[in-house]
Amino acid sequence: MPKIALIMPALGSGGVEKVMINLATGFLEKKWDVDVVVTKAEGEFKSLLPEQINLVDLQASRVLYGVPRLVQYFRRNKPHAVISAIDHQNIATLCSIKLSGVRPRPVTLVSVHIDAIEQYAHARSFKERILPIIVKKFYSKANKIITVSEGAAQSFSIKTKIPLNKIKVIYNPVVTPKMLSEANEEVVHPWFNHKDRKIIIGVGRLTKEKDFITLIKAFHLLRKKMLARLVILGEGEERPRLEAFIKELGLSEDIALLGFVK
Repeated sequence: MPKIALIMPALGSGGVEKVMINLATGFLEKKWDVDVVVTKAEGEFKSLLPEQINLVDLQASRVLYGVPRLVQYFRRNKPHAVISAIDHQNIATLCSIKLSGVRPRPVTLVSVHIDAIEQYAHARSFKERILPIIVKKFYSKANKIITVSEGAAQSFSIKTKIPLNKIKVIYNPVVTPKMLSEANEEVVHPWFNHKDRKIIIGVGRLTKEKDFITLIKAFHLLRKKMLARLVILGEGEERPRLEAFIKELGLSEDIALLGFVK
């Protein structure tokens, strides 16, 4: 039975984490032996992992600090294949495989879930600014680089100078039987009882990259023309800025930031 390891920093409420859990569940249904390896086993999505999946907690406060235990994991478990996600985790995973010296070396896939040009444009620290150079050096050690869209592949290739033929596009596995069944569940919020108003829903982490400011500006224009409300699901460091902007536009009665909703 093939053993596959899916590696990420934690089990928070982000899109990457949800995709990795969906993959783990899908591999389990194919009767594969699945390990989900995390730097720290915490986060809102921890409860979504099926019991049959082996959760490996490296018990480290940062991805870098988890490398020694990740090396030990590879030596003990020798997975046939590895899928890793998020830049710093991808680099740590590739380093750990090399340091472990395991043979045969597992088939290693690193995944990119961002628009690299946009992401690196917001680099604040020196470490973030040189990340494209580090990524290019380390990602060449992977068997394949996976991006989640053609646009992400183009952006990643332009920013890192990695040729497009080294990159494979595989779209996110998001439409699952569980999602389809949950779509029939009742929505418990008073706004959904009023059929006279359209409701727009935005979903994502409240971060600069998600650019909810533009969504709120667009809603402000729409609100002048018709009765509507905006519901934003997600949590993040941009919440105070978004709340202040909503208040400034006088939209507090028509926009709800509901946080993380399972």
